[in-house]
Amino acid sequence: MRVTPLAALAAFVAAATALLDASETETSITLTNDRVNASITKPGGRIVVLTLDGVDVLGPKSGNVGCVSIIASLYLARLTMMQMYLDCYCTGPGFWTPGTTAPTFKLFTGTDSTGAKYGGASMSDGYATTGLKLEQYFFLREGETGIHMFSRVAYYNQTSPVNARGLQELRTLFRPNTALWTHLLTNEKQWAPLPSKDAVAKQVTVQDATWFLGNTPNDPYVQQEADWFTKYTFSDTWRDLKAFGMFADGSQSANNATFGAWTVMNVRSCDDQ
Repeated sequence: MRVTPLAALAAFVAAATALLDASETETSITLTNDRVNASITKPGGRIVVLTLDGVDVLGPKSGNVGCVSIIASLYLARLTMMQMYLDCYCTGPGFWTPGTTAPTFKLFTGTDSTGAKYGGASMSDGYATTGLKLEQYFFLREGETGIHMFSRVAYYNQTSPVNARGLQELRTLFRPNTALWTHLLTNEKQWAPLPSKDAVAKQVTVQDATWFLGNTPNDPYVQQEADWFTKYTFSDTWRDLKAFGMFADGSQSANNATFGAWTVMNVRSCDDQ
C-alpha cells in the first residue's frame, strides 16, 4: 500500500475500489467510500462513527469496555468517549477540546492531482478569553482505508495579549471504546497486549498515569511486558517513529478477523514501513 498523507493518517488496510460520497446535515458531516464510513458530529467536531468493511472500530460513546488514545495515553475506565478528535493543553485552566465552544464547519469535495475523488470536513473553534483558535481537518479519498488529518493553530489577540501558558500539547486522539482492539504497538520491538479487565480492576495507582499491576502476575500484559503500566511505556523518539497504534488479533472479532489502526506521520509513506 502506498499513501501520501496530508499530515497524519489513521490507516487501516490496503486500498480498494473507487467510491466517494461526502454529505452534510445540521448535526453531522459524513465521509464514505466503499469500505470506510466516518461521521463527524456537529457540534463537537469529532468522529463518533467509524466503520471499516461494516465493522464498528470505535464502539459506543460510553460504557465500561475501555479506550485507547494512541497519541497520549491509555485509559480503561467508565468514561464518556470523545472518540476521534483534537484537544490541547493550551489555556489558562489547562486542557481544552475545540468543538465544544462555538465551532464552525465546512464540507469539502473535489478531485486531487491523481484523479482520485475526495471528501473532507473542517472544524474551527476559538477560546474566547485568549484569542486562541484551533482547526481540525479530516479527508477521505476514494480507494483508501485511511483518514487524512491535520491541525492548525492561530493566536489573535493584539489588543490585550494574555499568558496562554504556551502550546504545551496538541493531540489528535483516536479513543475507541470496544473490546475489538487487543494490543498496543509502537514499533517492531515495542508491543504488548492491553491489560485485561481483571488487571485494571486490581491495579494500584502509584502516580498520575502509572499503574502497578503486580496483583495479577498471570495477566498477559504483565507476563509479556511488565508489572507496571504507564502511558509513556509506548513512546518513541520522533526521528524513529514510522507508524504506531494498535491491532486486533481476531480474538474479539467476528470470524476471527484481524484489524490494525495506525498513525503514519506526514513525513512518511507506507513504503517506509
